[in-house]
This record gives sequence, C-alpha cells and structure tokens, in this order.
Amino acid sequence: MKMYNFSKNTIKFFKYYLSNRTQIVKGGDLVSSSRTVFTGVPQGLIIGPILYLIYINDIHMKLTMSSSLKMYADDLTLHSSGFKVNEIKNALQENIDIVEKWFNMNNMKLNPNKSKCMLIGTSKTLKQQSYSNICINETILENVDAHKLMGIYINNKKRRNATKPGFQRFNQALI
Repeated sequence: MKMYNFSKNTIKFFKYYLSNRTQIVKGGDLVSSSRTVFTGVPQGLIIGPILYLIYINDIHMKLTMSSSLKMYADDLTLHSSGFKVNEIKNALQENIDIVEKWFNMNNMKLNPNKSKCMLIGTSKTLKQQSYSNICINETILENVDAHKLMGIYINNKKRRNATKPGFQRFNQALI
C-alpha cells in the first residue's frame, strides 16, 4: 500500500483490520477450536477482492519483455507471441518461473492442475509442432486445443480470414 501512496492512516487501518484474527471451521455438528489466522483476507467481505488486487498488482513488474500478463479477479493469463514457437515456449517458461517465484515469496501457490497451455497458430504451424513441456513447480501443464478464458471459449485454430493482413505467420501461446 505504501507503493501506491496510501495514507499512513489507511495503511494503519488495514494493518489492524487484518491482524490478530481468529477463525473456526464448522462441518455438520463438529466445530473446530479457534485458531489464529496469520495471512489472507476474511471471505465474504466487499473489500476482499480489492485487497487481493492491491496485493498482486505488482506481479507484472517482474516479467521480462517477452511475455505479458492479463489479470481479471483471481485469474491470471500469461501469454507470449512471436514467429518462432521455441522462442515463445522459452519465454513462457522463463516468465512462469518468475511468477512462481513471486507467488512463493508472497506466501501464495500456483496450482498447475488449474493451469493449461495452448499454442495458437495457423493449421500448418500447429501440425508442425509437438506439445510443449511448460511446467509449474516441475509439473507439466496440460496442453489444450480449446479453453474457456474469462468466460469466452477460444481455440488454437487461427484462420487466415480472421487475422489482419501481414499477420498470418504470427503465433502465440497462452498459459
């Protein structure tokens, strides 16, 4: 919050708001004992998503120029583009490693089971390529031909009539 020039009083308010919290877990007739919570934001609060976005907002500053990150709520999409597929794969892996390191330093975890990899290109490009071995935490990501991304289904087929002139040979990959 200091980085975003929040006032000292605002920072102090949130520090006290998020400190010295406890929680219990209830399942059926069973109730756990009260435990101190050291990290996280209480669920169900209107301010929760905003605090999360402030918390992760600097993640894109760590990436190399070869990839970019799109964020929406708690979804992150990392993508890279270029003319050589191997360069795209290398750029993605390098930046996934950076994102993973950032998550670890900030007491968060990337879930490789919820992450997918998709190469988007012309039919010729896709036929010539083997599946990538992009990894998160040494787990190879599932390669997909289609995926729902922020509510929209996309596939890896790039039709010539759907691209701008001179853009047909451009390939990209998404994580």
